[in-house]
Amino acid sequence: MLVAWPMPDRSWNGGVNYFKNLQAGLALLPGRRFDPVFWGHIKELPDSLIGSPCIEAGLDQASSAIFRGLRRGLLLAGQSPKWVSGWVVPALRERGVVAMTHTFPWGCGEKFPSLSWIPDFQHLHLPLNFPLVERKRRMAYDRILCRHAERLIVSSESARVDLDGFFPGASSRARVLRFVAAVDGDDSKDDAVLLRLGIQRGFYHLPNQLWKHKNHQIVLEAMQILKDRGRRVPAVICTGSLEDPRNPEYGGKFQDEVSALGFSDQLRILGPVRYGDVMALMRCSLAVINPSTFEGWSSTVEEAKSLGKRVLLSDIPVHREQDPDRCVYFPADDPGALADLIDAWSEDFDPLLEQRERKRAESELPERLRAFARSYQDMVLEALAI
Repeated sequence: MLVAWPMPDRSWNGGVNYFKNLQAGLALLPGRRFDPVFWGHIKELPDSLIGSPCIEAGLDQASSAIFRGLRRGLLLAGQSPKWVSGWVVPALRERGVVAMTHTFPWGCGEKFPSLSWIPDFQHLHLPLNFPLVERKRRMAYDRILCRHAERLIVSSESARVDLDGFFPGASSRARVLRFVAAVDGDDSKDDAVLLRLGIQRGFYHLPNQLWKHKNHQIVLEAMQILKDRGRRVPAVICTGSLEDPRNPEYGGKFQDEVSALGFSDQLRILGPVRYGDVMALMRCSLAVINPSTFEGWSSTVEEAKSLGKRVLLSDIPVHREQDPDRCVYFPADDPGALADLIDAWSEDFDPLLEQRERKRAESELPERLRAFARSYQDMVLEALAI
């Protein structure tokens, strides 16, 4: 049996990594009951997923664009996808596909399960972070999913609670699927990566996009507090996209502020880098920092867990739910508390303990990935039994 996944947007690194990790978990699952396959125009498959099973089901490049237009039209009109499913479902069934997950509910009305994914409700918690048109689009999308999907996949218990509050009629169909990160533990090239990037050990790593809700601002303020106290200000290396499509001016303004305060050498913003470089920076760091004011299910935290890293985390419900073994929480609006932690953790870094914790995390990772894949498989099989 095949289960279809949507073709992830090349620009959404989080989504691409999500499916790579789910692939990795399923590959480790004994007695797997089905195989995943990407559905869409094969030339749109992201580079890091090339080689993955893919079916076009009649979608050439032109019809793929038309199909995306149909979805946008349905969203704007708030209409059921039922009339489109009469074309979609037979095309998939011919190729052995029995269900679709993490996607628009194209199987509506055709006895063909659609398990749709709602990662989070950030647009309802932080509406000012979104242009009005984008907020309405997301609300329309969630509304259609909640009406028509056989099951709703949410990434955290926090999101399930939100779903119960925003769409109470749909909460009984929600299932929580907590993401696990399959990371590369090979550190043989770490020193070469640091040399190429011009980075010396003794830094913190903040691997989040430069988006407003990721809260880089509190790190800058914490660094200023340390400077004012006459304390050493360690380097913080930031990786991730520099452009927030919802707030296009934010990244530039923040970088200007970093420069104006004289922290360009200490708060280094590298922008997007190769995933292998991200892993090397995380392994070599004193600790990972995630100061975000909102997360659906933080891939940064999961990667740190899979590497056994120390993490400084903003005290938000999802971070508490993720619960890394080696973390300390700080209020997301208290730079003084973060400054205290950065100062203290800079002094008590233990390389031998880091190695032991990485080995422990490495030994636990296969079973964590299998549990992730097993939960996903159970959701699909439950939907097929409807």
